[in-house]
Amino acid sequence: MSITLNPMQTLVLWALIAKGGKGLQKEIKPQITKPLRDTLVRAGLVETDKNRKRAITIEVTDKGWAWAAENLDAELPSRSTAAGPIMQAFLSHLKIFLKSRNIALAEIFMIEEAEGLAETCPSLGDKEIKKLIRETYFSLTHGKSKQRVRLHQLRDSLPDIDRNLLDDTLLEMEREEDLVLYTLDNVREITAYDRAAALNTGFGEPRYIIYLGA
Repeated sequence: MSITLNPMQTLVLWALIAKGGKGLQKEIKPQITKPLRDTLVRAGLVETDKNRKRAITIEVTDKGWAWAAENLDAELPSRSTAAGPIMQAFLSHLKIFLKSRNIALAEIFMIEEAEGLAETCPSLGDKEIKKLIRETYFSLTHGKSKQRVRLHQLRDSLPDIDRNLLDDTLLEMEREEDLVLYTLDNVREITAYDRAAALNTGFGEPRYIIYLGA
């Protein structure tokens, strides 16, 4: 996604995400100026809404969540006092995520092992990647077919496969009728993790769910 934000614009986007992706403009720190807000809107990263009291609500779009997921290492302002509370909010979400997945914090910092795995992925052929997808799916469903698996679960389990490559393979498997990709009709079911992992086909709603046959 070829969108470049300056450090302050990036921090504002993280501030919104730390609040679950949505908040009143007047309550967001750092302060969101109109030019800054308009830049994010034009980039398609946020949407705005104004209520009867003329209070402006800003919400991160699916495109914004995807940009954030791909730019976790984006530069942030070095002197902003708002960064501390945003960091604390992120760590609180991280704690819940690690606990729900039974992941040790130390696993995140096992860089050498992760890099070694990543180097093997480009050499994988089409058949090997499809095999990995099937094996991962059935691992997540405990061997059962036609079970609902969220795309963010699949991505979390295959972190070393390039996102575009994984998406292309999933779409190819759908064309071959090996699997089906679904959206979520109930918006209340869609979490921040779902939005960040969504597969945009270019036709209709983003896909959040995968079903695989036997």
